[in-house]
Amino acid sequence: MAMTRRSFLGLIGGVPLAASLASGCGFFEDLVGGDSGDKTVNVAVFLPQGQGANFQAAQAGNILASLQSAANEINDQSLGFQMEVKLTVVPPGPNPNFGAFFGQADNAEPTPTPFSPIADTLNEAAASGQLASGDPLPDLLMISNMNELPLLYSEGIIEPFEQATRVDGSIDLSDFAPGALEAVTWEGQVLVLPLSSSINTLTYDKDLFEIDGVAAPSESWTWTEMIEAGKRLTYANESGSQWGTYAHASVPLLLSMIWSHGGEVFDAQNGTVRLTEPAALKGIELWRDMITFHQIAPNPPAGTFAFMRSNRNGMQVVSFDQLPQRGGGGGGGGGGVQPSATARLATAVRSGGGQGLGAEQIYAAPLPVDARQATWVSPAAGIGVGAQAKDTGLAAQAAVVLSRELSQLPVTFFGYPVYNVSGERIKQVRPSLRIEDANTIANALGYSRGVPPLLGPYLQSLFQQHLMQPILSGETNVADAAQQMSVALLEILRQ
Repeated sequence: MAMTRRSFLGLIGGVPLAASLASGCGFFEDLVGGDSGDKTVNVAVFLPQGQGANFQAAQAGNILASLQSAANEINDQSLGFQMEVKLTVVPPGPNPNFGAFFGQADNAEPTPTPFSPIADTLNEAAASGQLASGDPLPDLLMISNMNELPLLYSEGIIEPFEQATRVDGSIDLSDFAPGALEAVTWEGQVLVLPLSSSINTLTYDKDLFEIDGVAAPSESWTWTEMIEAGKRLTYANESGSQWGTYAHASVPLLLSMIWSHGGEVFDAQNGTVRLTEPAALKGIELWRDMITFHQIAPNPPAGTFAFMRSNRNGMQVVSFDQLPQRGGGGGGGGGGVQPSATARLATAVRSGGGQGLGAEQIYAAPLPVDARQATWVSPAAGIGVGAQAKDTGLAAQAAVVLSRELSQLPVTFFGYPVYNVSGERIKQVRPSLRIEDANTIANALGYSRGVPPLLGPYLQSLFQQHLMQPILSGETNVADAAQQMSVALLEILRQ
């Protein structure tokens, strides 16, 4: 959940915000803070009590060192405030009972902080005026899992970032990747300053395309052209089997097809789910036909499953004879289940993340188009301004400076930058990438789309349970499955 010790690990992996955010937009000159008199900005590293605390403490030390390095640089610049980094202890808290919604056991028992809602924990701490360690509530909140943004906002723990700046236009939000902003917006408010993200592109195996005499994906590829290429890339012979793409469990692919046909999943303006509209249904139908009619992607039969894996040497689809038994052990894919077949994979819609892209065989390509081009971006880190900060304007200023300093630290990068992005910047933070791949990723951020922060963590399970599996098994048609999925999404939004 948000702002846990694990969230800090994700954040401190490298926060990719260009230095020009702080220097080129008039932020420092125009920002008007309050007149609290106290020019100290507190940044907290959260540390759990209870089981696993020793391990967490060791990791928190690494985070603290990196944050302190950034704070030292900031303090040496004499910007009119001092930044303090502290270890902040928070007690265990209950997990939300989402397990029951998915037909699993009740998981609402208290657990150590990395898995407990930080919003609930801070809310309780606010009631007593301090955290368990005696520290005040922080001025800045580092957030990497965005599903708690609505709760942090509704509980009055964070103040929307735009409000905290106190000056209209002090930050040009149009320079941010559109999907990153969409994914941190709730009830019409940009809640936090997005820092980094993962982004989906069409990845492909260059060697397989060349062997089969298929032209590499291009800027002009449509979904129809991708399907036609997939037909030539899908076969089985004495040397093994090969699929054109991976689709049956690919939510990024399905979302791209819905959006590219002009459809929508959710309307943030009025809070409605729009999966049953004709444009969305057209995208879902083409996704279905890719698997069942054109047969360029695997469709595991009932009682089996298949998943995609990738590494620096290529992509594969690994199939299993039966579903793994919960709690089992053994080989293969868990539960003692052994793989029945491994097939080469020519293309997939996926995030470059920390694997693939930049190796000898796996390359990035733009998403195919129809009515428009769109791909899913998932924010990986953001900075929120504490609603009870001593000076929220000053805290917003400090957030921008901190993001700049963190981006310059020699630490492992986590996600891609979302502000003023270019291929050169992408390659700077991920040197293993080819510049061609970095440019593709930068372009994808420009046509990115986000999903509401409350829905993001549950889309994979919801789509598979209520839409993808029922359609592919023949249990229901596309229109009825879209209706069932709409009901499931609305249930989550009511939580």
